[in-house]
Amino acid sequence: MNSQIQRMTRPINDVNDSVIAGQPAFGNSSTVSKAAGQLGMSITLDDNNVFADTSIGTVYGGTFQYVRLSSGSAEPARGQIVFWDVSVAVNLYQVTTLETGTVPGAQFMAGIVLNPDWTPGNYSYIQKLGLVSVKFRAALSAAPAGVGAAVYAAAAGAGVDNGLADVIASADPTDFSDVSLMANRYLGTAWQLPTNGGTTLVFLNPRNYRG
Repeated sequence: MNSQIQRMTRPINDVNDSVIAGQPAFGNSSTVSKAAGQLGMSITLDDNNVFADTSIGTVYGGTFQYVRLSSGSAEPARGQIVFWDVSVAVNLYQVTTLETGTVPGAQFMAGIVLNPDWTPGNYSYIQKLGLVSVKFRAALSAAPAGVGAAVYAAAAGAGVDNGLADVIASADPTDFSDVSLMANRYLGTAWQLPTNGGTTLVFLNPRNYRG
């Protein structure tokens, strides 16, 4: 069972711990934490209980998880999708900005980045459920029908659109393989109208949830 007691060193969208929970086990240890059990923990907060830095962006109530960003990742953008890193043991709760860890790509979405200054190799919170600002690719694949459009990982691979979201048009006919990809890449429902290169609110649905 996950504990709701967590050590948060800064506002939830500004956490960038070099050791788990920012609690060195002794002296100035750079690797060992006296609160190592916090890694992988989730916490659910409502709007009134979210402590966030509004100069970075608004954080809404939802479910958040404390994870490590792989040292091989690029520094992510606010609203970017991160993926479970399948190259390491699952108990390390490590995420990556790379979509290419699976074939086809972008299959193991973990959550959405809150802190745009998250240093690769450090620990922070991602959002997994609820309203969250999501960054969209530079040119959407289709014009969204409106608020309530289905949102997916763009799965654009390496490049400027890596880890960003997209909306798509209807395909006729639709192959079973297309349906499988759409199911695995589904993020949620647009709460605001997605725009080319914009960062807008999406209501995240449960995807690849890990306790």
